[in-house]
Amino acid sequence: MTLPELEALTVTELRAHTSYALDHYFNMRGIDSHAHLIEAQFYMRELEQRDSEKIANRDYRMELGIMALILVEIIIAIFGIWLGFKEAKEQIAASQTETAAMQELQRSARVDSRHLNAPASHDFEYERGNADATAAHISRRP
Repeated sequence: MTLPELEALTVTELRAHTSYALDHYFNMRGIDSHAHLIEAQFYMRELEQRDSEKIANRDYRMELGIMALILVEIIIAIFGIWLGFKEAKEQIAASQTETAAMQELQRSARVDSRHLNAPASHDFEYERGNADATAAHISRRP
């Protein structure tokens, strides 16, 4: 059997060849029987090698899948960090707006408190001055 012929054999054919060689080994029990045992071992090693190749391919695909998941996890982490920075900037802007509003409110409260703490005579004089001006305006009517 040549190498291309061996590679072309399916798993079922390899098992059939192994079974045939083992049957001859057990039936012959003579000098030539060891050749059949070696042939059976040869086919069994080929079956094991093909099985190992399948396992290696499966393991390789699993490793690629794990690497893809790690890559996705890194991308999600980077997106999370970016989103955190974006929200922090928005909170800083909102905080600055709130601080400006509070400062304006504080300034307005100071102005109002000055008016409330001002002497009553000042307000009375202002109101009395308005009343006098209104009375003068009314008295000028024909």
